[in-house]
Amino acid sequence: MNGLQLCEIREGLARLLVPNVPRGKGPGKYTGLPFYNPSMEKNRDMTVLLLRALDRTGISFLDGLSATGVLGIRVALEVPGTRVSCNDWNSDASRLDLKNAEMNGVKLEIVANEKLQAHLSKTSYEFIDIDPFGTPLPFLDVAFQAVPKGGFIGITATDTAVLCGAQANACFRRYEARPLHIDCCKEIGLRILIGCCARAAARHDKAIIPILSFSADHYMRAIMAVDIGAKKADETFRHLGYVIYDSETGERSLSRSIPAAGNLAGPLWADGLLDMKTVSRLKPLQHMRHGTSQLVEHLKAEVGAPSLFYDSDFLSKMLRKSPPKLPRLIDSLRSAGFVAIRTHFSPEGVKTDAPWAALVEAYANA
Repeated sequence: MNGLQLCEIREGLARLLVPNVPRGKGPGKYTGLPFYNPSMEKNRDMTVLLLRALDRTGISFLDGLSATGVLGIRVALEVPGTRVSCNDWNSDASRLDLKNAEMNGVKLEIVANEKLQAHLSKTSYEFIDIDPFGTPLPFLDVAFQAVPKGGFIGITATDTAVLCGAQANACFRRYEARPLHIDCCKEIGLRILIGCCARAAARHDKAIIPILSFSADHYMRAIMAVDIGAKKADETFRHLGYVIYDSETGERSLSRSIPAAGNLAGPLWADGLLDMKTVSRLKPLQHMRHGTSQLVEHLKAEVGAPSLFYDSDFLSKMLRKSPPKLPRLIDSLRSAGFVAIRTHFSPEGVKTDAPWAALVEAYANA
């Protein structure tokens, strides 16, 4: 196709032609070709499952940066009744979208070939999905401007080094928030991303409610329901806050106001990351890999969990004690009357409502 060397792959229920280039793990490298990243399959799985859980037959869905069309075509195949459109500024990508749709026997409502900002300035969709190479920031304002009341926006960010605090100055420049490079930096980074989305929505008199948010592999993902109204937008700011961190002990907490001193992260989303009703309806499909099922089970357990988590290895260094097995630490906390659950953010992470002194005691007794 126009000199592109293509190969056939399978993902979900889709057969796809994609550029025949070396592919590895992680975010990949920008080449200018229609981009297919197998490492993002779980991300696409979760979008499919979320749409199925919403059960909104006839909902209009835009894969805003479609590349090979893999997400849009999978949605058309795996969420019957969804009206799918694809857009990409790369003309080769748009042609590939059409070819792959034809190969899978699906009809795409629109296949646009333009900058996403230009496309959304004149077209609206009930679900706008944005999965860019790097930061989603250039697309937030136009996406929130375009989405209607009762709509949804899905945002993926792969600039995790920035959001997790390894490049703190870049995080402040891009997201207007301070990160913290500590053991729970992935959760803090995800909350910074959602907080940035909340502020972008508010600029257009809209409010967000995170319904499915997680961190996996090399990316962060937030899917948000959108409501309209200046008053609701104002109320969104009540959900923002800051993480206060004590570098001497490792203790961390959330504050709704800017702390006067100390290490901090924010502003960021300080409330729930998951909607109980939506997450309870996520049901992995038979063709999906184990990693997707595992993530779904973790998220179901985390609904309503305390904010922020502690990593057992981090606690070991801070407390100068050999780390206990995580199940023993969880049992120790629960025996003391506290909530304690595993988190998807870290295989050695625990979320708990135990105050710092009680956590230290439980760790010593585990």
